[in-house]
Amino acid sequence: MNIREFDELLGNKDMAILCGNGMSMNFDSGYGNLYDRFYESHKSIMRDSNFEVIGGTPFIKSLTSNFKAISKYLYGINKSQFYKLFEDAVLFAESILDNSDLIERLCNDKKVQKLVFGIDQLNIIKLISKTYRDKGLEYVNIEFWTILLYFYYSIGNNYDDIYKFPKANSFISLLEIGASFSYIIDNQLDSYGKSLVNGFTTYYRLLLADTIMNNGKSVTAEDLDRIDNIDLIKYKTFIRSFSRVMTTNYDWLIEKLVEVDVLHIHGSYSLREVHIFNQSLSVNCNGRTYFCSDLTIGDYFTFKSFLPVTNNLMKGKNKRIHTLQDDFGTLFNDCKCSTILIFGLSIENDQHIIRNLILELFNNNVDKPQIIYSYFNDGEDIIFRKEVDKLITFRSDVNEYCHNMELKFIRTQDLLAQYFYK
Repeated sequence: MNIREFDELLGNKDMAILCGNGMSMNFDSGYGNLYDRFYESHKSIMRDSNFEVIGGTPFIKSLTSNFKAISKYLYGINKSQFYKLFEDAVLFAESILDNSDLIERLCNDKKVQKLVFGIDQLNIIKLISKTYRDKGLEYVNIEFWTILLYFYYSIGNNYDDIYKFPKANSFISLLEIGASFSYIIDNQLDSYGKSLVNGFTTYYRLLLADTIMNNGKSVTAEDLDRIDNIDLIKYKTFIRSFSRVMTTNYDWLIEKLVEVDVLHIHGSYSLREVHIFNQSLSVNCNGRTYFCSDLTIGDYFTFKSFLPVTNNLMKGKNKRIHTLQDDFGTLFNDCKCSTILIFGLSIENDQHIIRNLILELFNNNVDKPQIIYSYFNDGEDIIFRKEVDKLITFRSDVNEYCHNMELKFIRTQDLLAQYFYK
């Protein structure tokens, strides 16, 4: 669709917007090159981050001991050694992909689980390898690395006859150190549970939280290096045109710049302490403490599927992680929106969001639903349509509804010119 058609639709219809990191990138270059800040964030959390665990003594000891072991090991590493961890992580991923016998056994043992829309754990490590080899480390999705813990534990010493972990591999060494203290019921934990207890998981969640904080810009919306390109009057009018604003981002940019309520479907920074999985994580910035336990960061299988379910079943003071069904159900009940603009959101690692969105359109009897997907690069519209088709794997009446849903596309550049830039 063209910008005139979109503008007319925006002015005459209840519409919601769901945005991803592509929104924040328009305001500051720091959101586009997260790996550039990784090492500085590493040094920051080594100096000034907080981690607290509540619960029984073995549980507390396992998580705290494993995180301390990781911190001690990583404390003095230099920049070259730091980035080599991720290069060695690629080598670990490729050692799995290159072993067809191992893959066959993992599949037969049901340690590779294909979702109903065709994605499995192997797809993620294939993407890690392909992206690294084709484009470079800085283009690998930062949420993908955590799946390697799942494979580390799933393989273990179960396949010694056909597979050996890479030798002299700093990433493997790091995972070994992160498992220094075994939880008393380790033998009852599956690979996902063991991944959550490994000290690398705690470290990496803090690393990403500090990196995405973007030197405080994510919570203050100050000193943004692209803000001078933005016509804030146009932008505020655009955002306020939507009945509901939702984002996968953790930052507060929209709230600060536009002063509207924003639903963070993957969590957000908080000034109030929050416990998830009996843990409280926080980073310090400009003299203030920001709690980040609520941030759902990591691969889909462990952090967007296993962790929310496990956390919500745990007793105690854990905050309930709201589900996409909760979020989208509220959207269609409260706002009666039938049109959703998806802006700056890559479907990679977030297929579950689109699947839940189209399912809730059906569950809430939304009449004549429309999804408008903004795409930046040529061909992304075709990829999105194909991915949506793969997601429609419900019963026959739901499938029919979803296939009849109107799917439209608009170039992101047109939206930027009309509603963002001076």
